[in-house]
Amino acid sequence: MSIDSVPVVDLPVVVAVDVGKTVVALSVTDARRHRLLGPVNFEMTGRGLNGVLALIRSRLAGADVPVRVGIEAAGHYHRPLLAPSVWPAGWQVLELNPAHVAEQRRVQGRRRVKTDALDLEAITELVLAGRGIPVTAHEAVIGELGAWAAHRTRRVLMRTATKNQLLGQLDLAFPGLTLALPDVLGTKVGRLVAVEFYESAGKRRDGSISREGSVALRRALIDLGIGLWFNDAPSRAYAATLRARGKKGGVIACALANRATRIAFAMVRDQAVYAPAHWE
Repeated sequence: MSIDSVPVVDLPVVVAVDVGKTVVALSVTDARRHRLLGPVNFEMTGRGLNGVLALIRSRLAGADVPVRVGIEAAGHYHRPLLAPSVWPAGWQVLELNPAHVAEQRRVQGRRRVKTDALDLEAITELVLAGRGIPVTAHEAVIGELGAWAAHRTRRVLMRTATKNQLLGQLDLAFPGLTLALPDVLGTKVGRLVAVEFYESAGKRRDGSISREGSVALRRALIDLGIGLWFNDAPSRAYAATLRARGKKGGVIACALANRATRIAFAMVRDQAVYAPAHWE
């Protein structure tokens, strides 16, 4: 965002504001660089702000001069003070880029030294030089929010399209997979299967055959077998028969992983959806 120049008005008073997490540093300086107030620190609460505003009004009593409030941007901490309703009517609120404040400290020969007092001096000089973004147009804030909302909508649409494309490819390779796993990409098993499916696509495997295989795919198949154990009635019955024969949980999980592999192979071979009755 570019920095807009603010027309210089004769003899303005600058209220420099350096915002922390909970404490705000503030100083008041006139156009001749005479310090009228501060630096002072106050808590960023309504009571703290009202107290410092009373001090500022006491120093400006009887002076009919324009007042500019320069606030250095500090993430989201400074945003409560950007509202025009926070400051007295007629005061101009300006937002300053932190990089410009640091550069101003460098110009003053204090780049490597950072204190609230030095930051307030740098903010004051920038405001007197006519730098800063006026915080007046609510349309700009609404436009920025609209832009971020549109950006998020585009990201969501792109993610949805990619997800649908991936699910379509998986359905072609494993018909009926979404019946066994309604939210394929929402599970660890489905994501591992999808990654292995795409990483293995188009790769040549010339040479000897390794029995080691893919560790991630093997774990995914075991998890898939455990999922069948808990959610598929025929698989639960099969696991019960293995348990009755004295098999341990790890052996049953491997057997169900083998069963899941055979089910997947049969679905691809026959190009048919998963039929639980066939595996009872």
